[in-house]
Amino acid sequence: MKLTVGPLPPVVYWRRRGLVAAVILVLLVTLTTCAFGGGSPKAQQAADTVHPKASPSAVAKPSPTVAPTPSPSLPPASPSPSAPAVGAAATANPSAPGACTAAVVQVTAALDATKWTVGSSPRLKLTVINHGTTACQGDLGATQREFRVMGGGSWLWSSSDCQPDRGTQPALLQPGKAYAFTLTWSGLSSSRNCAGQRTRVGPGQYQLVTLWSTILSQPAPFTIAAKKS
Repeated sequence: MKLTVGPLPPVVYWRRRGLVAAVILVLLVTLTTCAFGGGSPKAQQAADTVHPKASPSAVAKPSPTVAPTPSPSLPPASPSPSAPAVGAAATANPSAPGACTAAVVQVTAALDATKWTVGSSPRLKLTVINHGTTACQGDLGATQREFRVMGGGSWLWSSSDCQPDRGTQPALLQPGKAYAFTLTWSGLSSSRNCAGQRTRVGPGQYQLVTLWSTILSQPAPFTIAAKKS
């Protein structure tokens, strides 16, 4: 059977058939490579760049939030101390000693002797004692002290009658301390503002009462006897 047809020599027709077969083979190889090769490395690289596949370990972790460091603040400025108002020191200081009262202070009256004779000059004594546990404010001046001689229910004599201006002496009375004052009485009577005639007190039973501030003592009895002839 003859496979060549035409006027040309048979070798020409065989070459043509071989060329056609080679072209067909190249086409088949190309198609096969495109179908199973997955594309060129560059195309694959491009595809990976555009659509990367994230693995679980490649998931981006949120970066830790850094708290802002607070700037050091200056302490508030201390207010300038204002000068206390005049006369308000005792009010502003709750620990300042209070005034002496009858609740903590006792006043007593006494004489050097309980028996005297007419014409004698009895020696009288006034004592102020702070029986409290803390000091208290008082005035130990003569203006705040008074000696009184009572007899028969009447006021016979007072140290304040003839000495109206005797001065003041502000003081801090310490607890448990006694403040004693003495006075010699002339034995004569007196009246307010030293008015009238002063007379000598005669024989009888009398009482001495002392006063400090507004605190009155208990009476101290004594006797004045007639002179022996």
